[in-house]
Amino acid sequence: MNQHAKTNTFLLKRVVGAFIVAGCLLITITVIAHKKIKQVLTESSQISCSDFSLNLFTGCLDIDNLSIHIQPKINGQLQVQSSKTHIHGLSYWKYFLADQLVIQDVIFEDVDIHFASTLDNKTLNDSTAQQPTIPEISIAEIQIHKGKLNWSKQDIQKISIDSFSTNIIDLTIQPDKDSIVTNWVSITGVAHQIKANDTKKNHNLFIQKTQLFNDKTLVISDFQLRPKRSKENFISPLPHRKARLDLQIPKISISPFSTKSLFLKKSFITQSITLENGFLNVFIDQRKSACQTCTKTYFYEHLAMSEIPIQIDSLLVKNSSITLEEMGQNNEIGTLKWHHIYAHISDLTNKPETQKSHTHVQVQSDFINDSHVELNFKFPNFNTQKAYYFDGRIDRIDLKKLNQFLTFSKRLQIKDGEMSALTFTGKGDLSSSDGTMKFKYKDLDIALLKDDKSTRKIFSKLVNTLIRNKNNPDENNVLRTGKMYSERRTEKSFLFNWWTTILSGIKSTVLKNIVLPEELEAKKIKQKQHN
Repeated sequence: MNQHAKTNTFLLKRVVGAFIVAGCLLITITVIAHKKIKQVLTESSQISCSDFSLNLFTGCLDIDNLSIHIQPKINGQLQVQSSKTHIHGLSYWKYFLADQLVIQDVIFEDVDIHFASTLDNKTLNDSTAQQPTIPEISIAEIQIHKGKLNWSKQDIQKISIDSFSTNIIDLTIQPDKDSIVTNWVSITGVAHQIKANDTKKNHNLFIQKTQLFNDKTLVISDFQLRPKRSKENFISPLPHRKARLDLQIPKISISPFSTKSLFLKKSFITQSITLENGFLNVFIDQRKSACQTCTKTYFYEHLAMSEIPIQIDSLLVKNSSITLEEMGQNNEIGTLKWHHIYAHISDLTNKPETQKSHTHVQVQSDFINDSHVELNFKFPNFNTQKAYYFDGRIDRIDLKKLNQFLTFSKRLQIKDGEMSALTFTGKGDLSSSDGTMKFKYKDLDIALLKDDKSTRKIFSKLVNTLIRNKNNPDENNVLRTGKMYSERRTEKSFLFNWWTTILSGIKSTVLKNIVLPEELEAKKIKQKQHN
């Protein structure tokens, strides 16, 4: 045998030997990996499966009927079940050498998630903090197909999602001693039939579909706030009067929508929210008395007190409508309608660092079909002790069209009259509001009604006598300017107190300040005390 042949034989032996060693090493690692995975999947009290297979060459792990059941120390539980789980690109070298779990992608099929808790999330996080076993988990992509979710809390609050799918890109989990640091690049997903129910509430929440595009835009289709009872029976179990709300919004768009800000930083920050073609029905049953001891906080007070940082640069309401209904003692229903509502809310925030001191609101709509309404508000964002400002105008309207709302509840009927324009401007705070009004009308004739809707002739004549002049401006073209003033009633909402202020201006104009001397005097005293 020549030297060249001896060399080839030697090299061949070396190669074969290397393959044998590598094969033995691979078999050893496979046995170890298989044993560890089997131990986790079959011997753990929290994780189980019916079968699994491991391909060490490709780093693929397929699991059948994966079930994860986590029972925290507190009273609660989390259950996750998946008919098929595919793990691709599992790097066992990094796991063995550096205790790092690196995975290319994970696919869950037919996922069913059940979560029940009796305590808040903060307690859950504090109670379940454990010493980490793996310093870092990195997954390039997670896919969930045909998922379901059920969440409940003390059988009072329940949230369910009939089906959802999602993709999470570059998920990183770093278990720390006291918490878990989580991060991701983007989330894309879609969910159908989202339902939320609270047994202590009078309304249910329903969303037909939500879509999240690359962690940038959230689109909500068919958002509904549904009352649990009919109009006739809504107040039956309630101790006091409460408005019945029926809200439907076919489309809501939020851009950008950051899941990181919402879930990791516990904040809601976006540039634009758009609500399209919404409809709100407000039904108030006057047959039950209102709560006289309840305290209602103005909405901008809630914003300032919120622990969640909020910043909405622009909120648009397009082509929406509102119907207000009131039921009287005789089961009669009066109605007012606003159509083609367009609103723009800007600079809504409770973050002082934005230096946006006020929220601006602009509203336009059609009122009772042929009249146009314009309203502007300016609310304080941080310092609720500061004043809010408002102004507005209402175009021409046949005042007799208000009778469908006035007759049953106010026992008032407008026999004749036409408004050519109504403008007002004012300001308010947490204790009162005031301003001025110009109410132009002609041929005003009012009748006061009895319970059977017959006219109170003597009182009606007295009211029309107090009006003295049925026109404003009068025959000498002198325009009377009304004074608005109203003390805040803490048991009433902002809209109720604001409307009371507007109504005081109408009364002041029509009755030449006869009905407001005490209120206006109180305003003067308050101004002197303030100065």
